[in-house]
Amino acid sequence: MTLYKENTSRILLTLLLLSFTPIIAFGLDFNHTDWDNLTDEQKKSVKKITVMESNNAYAQARYKRLMLPDSMNEPLMKGLRAYTQAKQPLFSSLKDTALMKHVAGWIASSVRHDGRETKRAVTSLTQLLDGYFNGEVTARCQDLSQLYANIMMSLGYVARVIYVNKPDADYGTLGSGHVLTEVWSNHLHKWVMVDPQFGIMVQANNLLLNYYEFVFAMRNTPDMITCLPLQELFKPASQIPRYQSTEMFMKFVSVYNGTMYVQMKRNIGNMVVYKLVLSLDITPKQYMTFQGLPLDNAMFTHHYDDLYFDVNHVMLFFSYVNPINWAMFNNDTINTSEGYANAMPDFAAKPQYKINVAATMPWIKHILIRINTTAMQLVKPDGVMDVNLKDGVNYIEAIPVNEAGIAGATTKLKIFYGTDHEYKVYLHTVTTGGK
Repeated sequence: MTLYKENTSRILLTLLLLSFTPIIAFGLDFNHTDWDNLTDEQKKSVKKITVMESNNAYAQARYKRLMLPDSMNEPLMKGLRAYTQAKQPLFSSLKDTALMKHVAGWIASSVRHDGRETKRAVTSLTQLLDGYFNGEVTARCQDLSQLYANIMMSLGYVARVIYVNKPDADYGTLGSGHVLTEVWSNHLHKWVMVDPQFGIMVQANNLLLNYYEFVFAMRNTPDMITCLPLQELFKPASQIPRYQSTEMFMKFVSVYNGTMYVQMKRNIGNMVVYKLVLSLDITPKQYMTFQGLPLDNAMFTHHYDDLYFDVNHVMLFFSYVNPINWAMFNNDTINTSEGYANAMPDFAAKPQYKINVAATMPWIKHILIRINTTAMQLVKPDGVMDVNLKDGVNYIEAIPVNEAGIAGATTKLKIFYGTDHEYKVYLHTVTTGGK
């Protein structure tokens, strides 16, 4: 999400905004030492509400269509979390991309891959996991990716399984598709690709890539790609099998540049699971089969944002407490541009709000809010908070937190309340250090 900065022009916050719960504000007291030097006209001039910086932007709740558990307390999530924490206690101290790397390295270095589907005589989750991590039960790429995604979700991170195909996958032979995972990074504010079969993440210019970015980097700037061999977090490089090396990974995955899709859900009378397919090919096409077999409920798109939408974001909606006094506009002196401007100090909006909050975060627990230097406040999802902004600079921040204690992206606003002269004095003080 881009951060808007207002340097010279000013924006009046005259919109009727609804609220959002988490808010954090850090106040900066305004210096009124020049007040005695103001003319009477300047003292009377309208006090304006100016948004100086903001990343408070609309975000759709598309995460609700992902194949996510309804709660962190579902039996599968609780079982995976308990097993992971028992086997890898170090993971509890890791966050975001560091955790992604260690979980992928653990799986790739422990679970044996086999592309053939095998029958598994298991009666419990623990038995299946023990079989995987003891090397007794093999797994296909889709099994490894689902295992990785489920473990990451059990630890509080939004993850999804990604299916990637060759351009001729509709009537291709065996091996026309591959399966990997993407996880939402709250730190990077983007989806990040992880291949748990190889134990590899990829980056360019020191930025971790999602799969779409990876394909186009392979096509246009392959020399800029760096593979991160995550198995080395658990074993020496000399012990990593050649078929899991970074060289084999690049050779193997480079052919899967036709399409990619994510399984989504939608209520159309009843709940339907469909495949949202994004084209990766220079000459995209739609298809209705995979390796000659039926391909159910495929829906195609060429729009990147349809698959790569934001999650774990907070929106703040500001609703003014004081209603507009429409009766005063019956005065004939206000019904001209000059009269309206002269009367504006009497009716201009005051920064007194009810802030309504909404979050695009699954498994949300609460939102943290602070206004200026006030203490953090916990606000329930879809909650409301009363806020009165002070003269001068106001800072507002809002952070969603899920049931696992994982914090999402911070929504920030910097708002100035005061006259044009006061605003100019503030900017001068900031740019010159008060000299």
